[in-house]
Order: sequence, then C-alpha cells, then structure tokens
Amino acid sequence: MHVKILAIQRLIEEEGIYCREPAINLYQWYKVFDQNQLQLLDEVYDSLGGVGDAKKIFPELEALDIEGKICVLDHEISFNRYRLITYRSEVYAALPELSAYKSFC
Repeated sequence: MHVKILAIQRLIEEEGIYCREPAINLYQWYKVFDQNQLQLLDEVYDSLGGVGDAKKIFPELEALDIEGKICVLDHEISFNRYRLITYRSEVYAALPELSAYKSFC
C-alpha cells in the first residue's frame, strides 16, 4: 500500500473509525459487475476509441475498507478529459455529487 494511503488510514483510525485494506482483489473488480454494468463499461470504452478488452486497461487501484464499505481512491492522473467523457454515461446519471468530480477534470 502506498505511503500516502497508509497516512490516510492512520488519520481515519485516529478518529476511532474502523479502517483496513479491503479483502477484495481490486485487480479483478469486474467480477462483481453484472452483465448490464459490463456492457456499459464496454460502451464507454468504445466511445473513447478503446481497442481490445476494457477490463485490461485499468491501473492499480488503491482502496480502503472503511467500516465495511470499500472506498476506492482515485489518483490525480485519473481526472482527465477521458474521465470527463465517461461521466456522460448513464452509469453516473444518478450521482448527486458528480458536479464536484467534473470540476477536477
């Protein structure tokens, strides 16, 4: 785990909140997607001009299990013009905090 993530974990734990590395293998995150989610992933990947298997392009993910909820931490490099395009997908339509994420792109 990256040193910055360990620092975040310590800060969270100092507040008395249960926090640890998640038990799930984040390199195989797509195994928890249903067929509809995988189809949407492929559609977004294709619309970005992707070639090959969309599941093989994702970088190493950093995450924490905070009181039983997996919190995936995005790297600064993740916020770019391609991320902004993906936010147009219906996958994100129901997220109220999306405008804050868009401002990072």
